[in-house]
Amino acid sequence: MLGPSQEGLPGRPKSRPSQDPTKRRAGDEALSLDLPKGAAMDPVEEFRRHARDCRQMAQATRDLESKATWNGLAERWLRCAALEELHRAAATRGSVVRQQRKRAIYRQAS
Repeated sequence: MLGPSQEGLPGRPKSRPSQDPTKRRAGDEALSLDLPKGAAMDPVEEFRRHARDCRQMAQATRDLESKATWNGLAERWLRCAALEELHRAAATRGSVVRQQRKRAIYRQAS
């Protein structure tokens, strides 16, 4: 660690305050993720939020190539959301089937 007399000298990095991991930098303003401490973000909602952001970027640009790129990204985020929902449904079905099998085994054993 550099001493106070060495900070800010040419060729020496300035010390930076530790950043809050729940903040992101956008330009000069910090954006809060608005999550309570310890809360997990729902991937499906996060993917849909990214898709909405991409759609907004597509609407904001005048360049047709950029518009197509942003819309393509939005579609990809929506596919990610749909896949996550399918994976959840499959995991839930698998869990239900396992529980039913266990019950059947216990009934046979009794």
